[in-house]
Amino acid sequence: MDWETFYDRWENWSDSTLISRISSLKSIGSSDEIVEVACSCLCFDAAYKLIVKAVKLGAELAHGARRMRLRACRAYSQ
Repeated sequence: MDWETFYDRWENWSDSTLISRISSLKSIGSSDEIVEVACSCLCFDAAYKLIVKAVKLGAELAHGARRMRLRACRAYSQ
């Protein structure tokens, strides 16, 4: 799946569908879009998988920003 399709539709998916779609990503968006989606996810697993996938696809996210955002997402989802 390409990032544009993912980004346009992700808010309407269940957690399991979101995780599945993250796994199928072949391209990734800007760091701002990645952080927006990750921090908006109610499911920590989905947010974490998105960050990991983004880095694997070449996204450059500052280490501190990744850690801070993941903590915020974890706290929000609990």
